[in-house]
Amino acid sequence: MTLSGEELTVRTRFRAGTIATLVILLGAFPTPLPRPTDQGRPPVAKEKSESPKGTDQKSKGNGGPSTVALTRGALPAAPLYVEPTCDHTDRSAECNDRWWRKFWTDPVATFTGALFFATLFQVFFTWMALVQSRKANEAARDAEKNTNESLITTNRPYVFVRGFTSIELTDQEGRQIGWRCIVVWENSGSTPTIDLKMWVSWGYFEGGPMPDDFPFPDLGDTSFDSATAIGPRAQVTTTAFLLPLEQALQIMHGQRTMYIWGWADYRDIFANTPRRRTEFCNQILVSPIPGPQPRLMVEFRNFSRHNRTT
Repeated sequence: MTLSGEELTVRTRFRAGTIATLVILLGAFPTPLPRPTDQGRPPVAKEKSESPKGTDQKSKGNGGPSTVALTRGALPAAPLYVEPTCDHTDRSAECNDRWWRKFWTDPVATFTGALFFATLFQVFFTWMALVQSRKANEAARDAEKNTNESLITTNRPYVFVRGFTSIELTDQEGRQIGWRCIVVWENSGSTPTIDLKMWVSWGYFEGGPMPDDFPFPDLGDTSFDSATAIGPRAQVTTTAFLLPLEQALQIMHGQRTMYIWGWADYRDIFANTPRRRTEFCNQILVSPIPGPQPRLMVEFRNFSRHNRTT
């Protein structure tokens, strides 16, 4: 998934805020210093004073203290570790809560606590900004998708059967001998078709209508396969079949029924779109035309099945 620059910035800030929060949390609980065994006092060397042997023995005999001298260069210093004192004998309550007081007595602790809460707020608002940025990106993608779909729907080619033309065939004396039936295809869209393939079939059914389970097969020489195109708002025609006068009379008297069906399969000029398909089926009817010279008229009526477009 490709991220926008705004979303990348928000994610970077969110990660930086999270890392800063972890660092502050680790710094808020420092490791206590080990308690020295000598109370933090510097080492002191003890030496006996140089005095006569008798005097030293005498002092010991009298119980007087011996003279103690510090090592050269060593100065007395405050202990490095001072055990905190507590006024409570049970060492509870106030003594255990003293670390909280550092937040308003120790400037460093106060600043660290303020920085910690500020970082928490930053992480929260950064997370909220990230959520809103994701929603905005999803809305933008949906809007772009809807715009593209609307553009395709408005401009894509739509191929359908515009109608049928029956050309009357006569002999030298002007009598009807048959009809040549032509299918008129039209592209009502504003863009041309690509790789258009069409097929038209027809058939008779003796004594009744088409069966309900009829599969509408492709009849004829299906090995002939050629592609063509229809320009925007243009038409093409295909010759379907010849209807002799004898068969027309049988249709008119109800001895048989006749149907014509077919399909057109094509692509549009837009990328990542499926192939389009149009299917049709019409029943052929023959009716007389009253007049001084009786004549027949061929009509095409829409059938209830095998009529759809994608």
